[in-house]
Amino acid sequence: MALQQIRSLRQAVTAADDAAVTRLVAMLDALPERGEADRVLDPVRPRLRTLRPPRPLSLARLLFLPLDGVIRAPADWGRAAVALPRSALLALAAAVEATAAGRALAAACRGHTLGEAGLVAELGEEAWRLAARTLPDTPPEGWGRTGLQPADYGLILALCRPVWRAGPDIWAAERQDQPV
Repeated sequence: MALQQIRSLRQAVTAADDAAVTRLVAMLDALPERGEADRVLDPVRPRLRTLRPPRPLSLARLLFLPLDGVIRAPADWGRAAVALPRSALLALAAAVEATAAGRALAAACRGHTLGEAGLVAELGEEAWRLAARTLPDTPPEGWGRTGLQPADYGLILALCRPVWRAGPDIWAAERQDQPV
């Protein structure tokens, strides 16, 4: 997708009503690989937290639930920030999914949504602990496609591992703060 097209779509989605944003999210969620198209949602991510459109459950989405508040667009991320650049998510998730347990978790996610809180808590606990213990100390395959430096991986892993270890507690606390 060309940069000008992305800019135009970002402007349009910013001005769109909630129903249109929800339809756009569903359309993007249905894509097998979102890639650059995902950047269209950057300006409305704060709205998505309020709208809470139904989202399909995936291993990548599940892994980063406890880190949701610190995920930033790559342009907004810096090495000194306590944040996670969105461009790193798929490489980290792919490294977890490359394990047998990761593949099993990815399969267990299929056909479910983030709205299934009990299942999310159950699978999340497994996924977060798996990620904390199995991600390698060196950048995984595919890291070069993130636009990040190899040295950035260690900083990102240092942020993610303790959050994943505390993931079940973070998720439980977050669920208590949400209206039923």
